[in-house]
Amino acid sequence: MLEAFRSKTRSNSCGFWGADARQRHAPAGFTLIELLVVISIITLLISITLPSLQHSKEVTRRAICMANSRSQVQACLSYGGSNKDFFPPSCGPLEENWAYSFDIRASLDAAPKRPMGIGLTLAGGYMDIQPAALHCPSLNTTGAPSTPYHSMNVNIGNWWNSVGATWWNDPAYVNSRITIGYTYRAYSWWKTNATDRYIRNGKTPGHFVVNSDILDKRFGMNFAHRDGYNFSRLDGSSTWRSDSNAVFESLAGGTVDGKGSSVQDEILFKKFENNN
Repeated sequence: MLEAFRSKTRSNSCGFWGADARQRHAPAGFTLIELLVVISIITLLISITLPSLQHSKEVTRRAICMANSRSQVQACLSYGGSNKDFFPPSCGPLEENWAYSFDIRASLDAAPKRPMGIGLTLAGGYMDIQPAALHCPSLNTTGAPSTPYHSMNVNIGNWWNSVGATWWNDPAYVNSRITIGYTYRAYSWWKTNATDRYIRNGKTPGHFVVNSDILDKRFGMNFAHRDGYNFSRLDGSSTWRSDSNAVFESLAGGTVDGKGSSVQDEILFKKFENNN
């Protein structure tokens, strides 16, 4: 009798605890509300960290851009060492009054187009870098219309049949203008006066600014750093100038219409030199 009672108790106990154990160890799933909460938290974290990540990438691109600009000044110095200290003229003899200084092949010359400005340092082997380094890493015109904007990083039809620096050695573009993501400052373009027409090392102060990001909103600042620009001096130093592209032309005393001129560029370069 006692033994039967003990046996029945053990049976009930095992049945009870066994069911409870199975219930406690049964796999539990997420409810829909819990899943939505997790997704919302992940989305919030991404929205918080993404701008910071993008800013970090832009800071890196800005640093590469500054190094590119500094290399171009060094190339001009090397060029001057073989050319009586004169820096490379920024344009051909037919276009000194209007050619853009970020062309590195003469625009008006008959085919094939000739190197000019930074293009002379590239063609002469004075610049020991790849042509792609003449393209500002922040400059992206893929979303811009083909006219009237340059597209320096994609192979599409664009303003006045100009192509990017990466096609420098491509035979298919031997008759095309080549544009880069920087502005080379040379008095041969502005033709200020007969005695101040060319940059010459040794007769030009070290703080003279030779190279910068493109200052014209149509071809550069609308699609580049957006919050400022790099520029490099004759002495090899470089500086980042913070500035909103909305006030770029007003800084030069002109109308904000997206059409920068050589006169405005010269005003801005002098502001760079005077740190104002």
